[in-house]
Amino acid sequence: MKHITSFFTERNLSLTMYIVGTLWVIFQIIIVFLFWGAPQFSDPGLYMQLAEKCFQNGEWYPLVEDIYSNFMFAPAFVNFLILQLKIFGTMNFNAVLNIIMNIGIAMQIYYLGKKLFTVKTATIAVIFWCLLYNNTKAVWLNYSEIPFLFIVLGCFCLCMHQSFIRLFAAGILFAIANWIRPLVPIFLIPVLVYLFLNKCTWKHYITLFVPLLVTILIIGFAAQKKMGYFVYQSTTSVFNLIMVANDNATGGYVPVSIDSTSCGYIENSECYTFKERDSIRMARSINWIKQHPDKYAVSYIKRAYRLYRVGGIPWSDHDRWMYLRINQLDTIPSVAEIQSLFESGEISRMEYLSFTPKKDRGVEISIIENLYSLLNKIKKTFTYKLILFIFCLALIVRRKEWWSPKGVLLLFLLFFTAGSAIFPVESRYSYPMMFAIVLIAAYGVEYFIEKREKSPDDTHS
Repeated sequence: MKHITSFFTERNLSLTMYIVGTLWVIFQIIIVFLFWGAPQFSDPGLYMQLAEKCFQNGEWYPLVEDIYSNFMFAPAFVNFLILQLKIFGTMNFNAVLNIIMNIGIAMQIYYLGKKLFTVKTATIAVIFWCLLYNNTKAVWLNYSEIPFLFIVLGCFCLCMHQSFIRLFAAGILFAIANWIRPLVPIFLIPVLVYLFLNKCTWKHYITLFVPLLVTILIIGFAAQKKMGYFVYQSTTSVFNLIMVANDNATGGYVPVSIDSTSCGYIENSECYTFKERDSIRMARSINWIKQHPDKYAVSYIKRAYRLYRVGGIPWSDHDRWMYLRINQLDTIPSVAEIQSLFESGEISRMEYLSFTPKKDRGVEISIIENLYSLLNKIKKTFTYKLILFIFCLALIVRRKEWWSPKGVLLLFLLFFTAGSAIFPVESRYSYPMMFAIVLIAAYGVEYFIEKREKSPDDTHS
């Protein structure tokens, strides 16, 4: 078996990483080319609608009128899209920026792998990252996950240096990341533990927190001056909570304010601000949880499992339901309706092939499209499950090492899972934790490489 372990040298692994990474980037470019300009629905569609409205009004998000909406939605990301409209005149270019940030995330994972583990672990982790389906297909959609993860991982990397200048910069970036998605407290706790384990002084914590708080105050007071409310992050938590605090909860997204029979419905809601609506829905949610603590507890565990069931972001599957709701249809269009949408140019060829069963397709599928479909299926299922299996093994075989700074990665997973399962979850919500999973799995692979290299069979060969 020595010839097998000899392959896993730093040189060979580095060469493999560059080859896999190059192919990974090429696949992302192809995906962006195929879906360039395609309409987007679900959260990306809403982000784009908000950005377009603000751009037409010559203002940044949120507008004054937005206080009468259900919530403030990813303010920093919407403003990022507005900035693109101002510079490029389109939001399509966001896909290109996603590719750049995705490459940046892979570089950050490599850096974290070197700092926490070894070069070999870092290299294997990047290979795993590139092989995950969600990290390839994600780039064409305007979700906020990629910029959020790019910024918070950058903050973690900066904090590992423990220099005052870099901690100061990390504080500012943490506030901006939280302005995109309100998850920074979950990331901040493990970072603070890491600083503590590395015997940082009170000056380090002050250097991190002061710019963080000042940036939050600047963002919040700017919003308050404009619209009368101190808003420094998304305010979707209560709207999300009521989705899981009702008799019809499924653990994922469910409509909660369609009509008077819906748990989140508020009569004459257009007369209420987002704060007033939150107050009403929070009271209903807390009341339901108090009356059904057992149901909520069981569903909480199910949501924690659901978070990691299929691996990060089944972007195409997640959007299939919402994406096909052209013109706000209440049900998924029939095969005939999909055919009509394709013929009228409202959905692209790739979308048509993705959404239409093989037996009902009215176009001939090329060998390349068949190959693309096959590769997608392999990457969506086999790769993630294999990495997750190795991750679980690594938790066991490296169990004595998780009490060191390496264990900070487990804190990320613990706090993220505990916080996310309070609300409805979709598989894509686990995306910010994939970096920790691939790093731990890679460290597990290195353990088995080391064990094989030290085995008696290899010694006598």
